[in-house]
Amino acid sequence: RRSPKNLRALTFSDGIKLYTNHRGKNYGVSVKDRGAIFPAGHFADGAFWLDNKLHFVSSSYYGDELPDYVEKYNEKEHAMDMSKKDWKLEMAERKYDESLADENPYEPKLNNGTSSFPYDLKQLIKTRGLSALKNTPVGNELVLDMALLILEKEELGKDKYTDFLGVSFSSTDYAGHTFGVRSREVHDMYLKLDRQLGKLIKKLDKEVGRDAYVIYLTADHGASENPNHLAYHGLGVRNFQNADVIGDVNERIKEELGIENAVFKIFNHHIHLNSWAKERAGEIALVVEATDPFIRVYTASEVRNSGNDALLELLHEGHQSRFGGDLIFALQPNCIFYGPYGSTHGTGYLYDTHVPFLLMGHGIKKGESFKRVDVTNIVDKVAEKCNLPYAPNSLVE
Repeated sequence: RRSPKNLRALTFSDGIKLYTNHRGKNYGVSVKDRGAIFPAGHFADGAFWLDNKLHFVSSSYYGDELPDYVEKYNEKEHAMDMSKKDWKLEMAERKYDESLADENPYEPKLNNGTSSFPYDLKQLIKTRGLSALKNTPVGNELVLDMALLILEKEELGKDKYTDFLGVSFSSTDYAGHTFGVRSREVHDMYLKLDRQLGKLIKKLDKEVGRDAYVIYLTADHGASENPNHLAYHGLGVRNFQNADVIGDVNERIKEELGIENAVFKIFNHHIHLNSWAKERAGEIALVVEATDPFIRVYTASEVRNSGNDALLELLHEGHQSRFGGDLIFALQPNCIFYGPYGSTHGTGYLYDTHVPFLLMGHGIKKGESFKRVDVTNIVDKVAEKCNLPYAPNSLVE
């Protein structure tokens, strides 16, 4: 019961399908369902992601049965084999000078009561379940295995028609949420991802040919620092819980406007009002904006109309009234709706929006650029370098 039906636009990969008159092949693979489904697009030949048993699954949207090679891979229970080895550091401990101390108060104690390496993965499975391995390099290793299998079994890159393979290494995201952006766990995860990417590139060189493919690497978001870590060093910020904030704003709205229980829920930077409060959304927005941790609160109509406000313009680009709340907000810098451990994302600040964009392969010259490119335009830059059409619904600048 997974599909790209809620994706309202055609993707870069869909454009390739149309360009090749559906002769090219499109596949996606990820730890997460959405990480496999969205990059592969509406016209995908297949998308595979991990369930909580660490098996690759798919949806009837792509076919009634899994391909034989996926079934056979699942039967071998690779995650259990990988868990027999502890999660050890990639380098000597003294070299991890770009991350926090191994044991610190901003991470959950998931490793036998500590947050220190090496991680006993067998014990982690016993206490947290097999799906906890998605927070470790095992998740990305499984995705790499499946990407290499798809490349081989589906014979990608073997004819004159352009194929697309979207590979989403989502365990870095899981680790970032769980342990935080400055954790040694995330630091080590990226070192291991570098090695995993090396395996993928070697396979492409061998199976497709070094000058016959283009590979690009990016991300859908960055992440905030852990607020409690920043507070320890003197910045006046903290993490907030939804329920507490709803209680605070409802109390303030009652005091200033006389409206009982105006806010129904807060979800994904949207505030949903109860029916009796909707007609006074503009007044409520001003009251909420004067409450921590908010810095800007807009009504849905303001977001629909956009304006000269840069943040408002960003919100406008992603807004659809049928799915949105009555109020849309921005938080004060470095404040998050989250627990005391780890980190999250979702603001318009640079730490959330600045992501890498690496491109290599056929026709790509060595170089670097510091020119701003919107995330939504990245695939169009890839298209330009590959002599492929822009994504069908792009707003090319």
